[in-house]
Amino acid sequence: MPDRSLLVALSALAVGTLAGASPAVAGAHRVADVVLTVGTTTGGACNAQDESTCELVRIQVELGATPTVRSFATLVGKDEVGASGSVPVEPAVSPDGARLAWLERTGKSWQLWARALKDDRPHLMVKSGPPKEGGAGYKPEWPAWLDADTLLFDAKTADDGDVELKTIFSMEVGNLASPGTPQRRFGAGVDSSTGLQDVNVRATAGGVEAVTFGPTSGGKFSLDVRTLDGLGRVGATSPIVVPRGVNRAGKELEACHHPAWSPSGASIVCQAHRPSETVDGMETKVLYRYARDAAGGFASAGVAFTPVSPTAAGLDAAALLGPAAGCKTLTYKYAEYCRSDDWLVTTLYCSQGAAGSGRGAVVGASRVLLVEAATSRYVDVTRLVEQQRGLKVGGLSSFTGTCRGME
Repeated sequence: MPDRSLLVALSALAVGTLAGASPAVAGAHRVADVVLTVGTTTGGACNAQDESTCELVRIQVELGATPTVRSFATLVGKDEVGASGSVPVEPAVSPDGARLAWLERTGKSWQLWARALKDDRPHLMVKSGPPKEGGAGYKPEWPAWLDADTLLFDAKTADDGDVELKTIFSMEVGNLASPGTPQRRFGAGVDSSTGLQDVNVRATAGGVEAVTFGPTSGGKFSLDVRTLDGLGRVGATSPIVVPRGVNRAGKELEACHHPAWSPSGASIVCQAHRPSETVDGMETKVLYRYARDAAGGFASAGVAFTPVSPTAAGLDAAALLGPAAGCKTLTYKYAEYCRSDDWLVTTLYCSQGAAGSGRGAVVGASRVLLVEAATSRYVDVTRLVEQQRGLKVGGLSSFTGTCRGME
């Protein structure tokens, strides 16, 4: 567990940087400020199917010809908060850079936590489980900040055959110590035709835009864009259902999960489980982009960046992401733009079993990357953390990251 005094000091540094106190950057170099999960690969892992070793760390990466680390800190260590055995995942930093929210899964209890980055004291926001035992009666996950004081998250509320129906909730967190009560906003039980999840928001001059993923009429999946007011309620604008797009072979995308806005609002990026593509001989599930059209809707705009093999990208971990390591499928997932339309943060992981991603996947190496969309330049952020901790390639794995600063 990290030294508490060091944690507080480094967290204060994180607040200054994330909130906009930017040090000078030489030349054309840019600095990405990333909070991500990492965990050792011994005695467990830190990936979408095994979170047993996850911690949250923050790293500032200068994106020069050779990426260098500007600063590094452990924000939430394994077992620091929550019940014994819990680990933090799914980080989300508030728009003002002052607060951090995350999810912890402990057995059947799923909990949302938050804290001010200038302070190391965590606060429990939402707890799953029976209401009579202090739980909320549902399982929260994937927190997102509507603004500096309002959390959005999705939670399973029902089942429809094989489909989990979820509802988007909002909650005023105030001073964190006295959080408000979660309020149903939209999804299952509110809109009868939808079960929306994976919410991502973007502040605009006229309010807030939200994009979610969920089933629409006929059981087909699509993306749903809405305008919200400052309390997370659905605004006056009618939902825009985004068409399902095609891959590079012209095949229709069956779904596009974990959608995220570009900062300009011109694009949405998301990950499709099916159909996959072949990249340098490997079955690969890639990221796709939808661009706003002249009418205010969205149209399929192809891949978010041209995927290249880990070897061609020059990743030190390339050997861990190929057939020789038992990889059958590579998956790009959990993507978001890095405060710039030019860079994205995403997870790239190897599936070793028959299931390529999602439930049932046997995950091998799992890395958080920064990718420059125009050039398909990759920066392995997990590798940079390994170097900070003096570990060999593959000593850590990670699967969720958020980028809340870009100079």
